[in-house]
Amino acid sequence: MYFLALYLFKGKGKCEYAKTSEKGHGCYETRECYAAMDSSWLPQKNDWEDICVTGMLVSEKNCIEYWT
Repeated sequence: MYFLALYLFKGKGKCEYAKTSEKGHGCYETRECYAAMDSSWLPQKNDWEDICVTGMLVSEKNCIEYWT
């Protein structure tokens, strides 16, 4: 649920977002990072008194294998 919230916040400008892509060794890898500085939306925010950032990293790797 928290990760879905971060993804939805991206479109509303409520979280930071960065994306990198790399090719090499027959693979293509993409990384996406989401970070929300505002924790007021967390249902358990009182359980984590000092929390200041909620984040998520999504990594996708696609490899092409060549058969001879």
